[in-house]
Amino acid sequence: EDRRCARRPQAMPSDASLWHRLPLSPGAKLHATLGVTQILCLTSICSIADVWRTPLTGRQYYGHIGPSIFIAAIGVAALTTEWPWRRRCAFEGRLSATAAVVYVVGETLEATVSKGGRVASFYVKHGLHAWMALVIGLCGAMLLLIARLDAHVGLRLKAVPHLWYATAWTWFIYNHKQPNEYGVNMHWAATAWVLVGGFLRLRGSPAAPVAPSSSIDAPHPSPLAAAAADKHHGASALSRGDDLRGRAAASECVKESGCAYILAAYTFFGGQMGLTLWADHNKANVGSYVLAWHAIPIVAILAYVRIFCVPGASGTDPRHAPGSSTAAGASPGDLEGGTGFERSRLLGGGEKAG
Repeated sequence: EDRRCARRPQAMPSDASLWHRLPLSPGAKLHATLGVTQILCLTSICSIADVWRTPLTGRQYYGHIGPSIFIAAIGVAALTTEWPWRRRCAFEGRLSATAAVVYVVGETLEATVSKGGRVASFYVKHGLHAWMALVIGLCGAMLLLIARLDAHVGLRLKAVPHLWYATAWTWFIYNHKQPNEYGVNMHWAATAWVLVGGFLRLRGSPAAPVAPSSSIDAPHPSPLAAAAADKHHGASALSRGDDLRGRAAASECVKESGCAYILAAYTFFGGQMGLTLWADHNKANVGSYVLAWHAIPIVAILAYVRIFCVPGASGTDPRHAPGSSTAAGASPGDLEGGTGFERSRLLGGGEKAG
């Protein structure tokens, strides 16, 4: 009897049970689900527009979906996480460096095959995309370096790669020809949001010298030591409350920049040749087309905020306590993004987002 039971074939686990068994946190599974859903929706739009009707428009799909995922990943991480600044710089640096290497290597191989080995000539004449990828890779290297710097320097430099990226992106789009006004409008809409994202990161960086006071870098100095450090650097003796408010504002600007980068990712994707030629063929209104590609990412942002951010954060975050003019009672780690907002109830309320 026991042997017969042992030989009975086991029922195959369903897809749902396999999904639940994956060694991922609930938040990671939600991110994966939302990401795959968005990619499928965008691909469906491209299928309706038949962007694969020619080899050129088909390549445009892959040339836009990859960079859009890269930009959106930085935006989603900024919007939905409360990471310390070192961890965020390390994440964005690795992501940027990896994306740049993959793109440059892939385009080099394609040029070697299609251009008969004339890679140098190809990059001189047609290497606009590859040079932009190289700049992104160098920005990633800078972010990785900043993550290892002392807090006094790192906190002031962490926005610089975003400004490099925004400026280089602007020149990239300025020199990138488009087949119609739909492409021109969409690419400049993406540029505007990239510039907004870079500006918000700059706005969130401390304007005055910051002593290494986080729990990661060093123990919090006494008020006398902090005042002495301010005097040494020629800055006015700021109160501890002002310093904490500045750190809270920096964290919030990161979230705002995340929204901007998500909008940049979608508008860039909507500017691919296959979609803009389809819009031109159907005589779509240019303004309506651009606004439609703003409405879609706003729906995605609403979903991320609803799932990963706290409903009614004012009651749980010291930075938003009603009637509070200072961040008294909050630890430096909280205000640098170490814990911050609670997770949504959909993820199991009461846990802190790490």
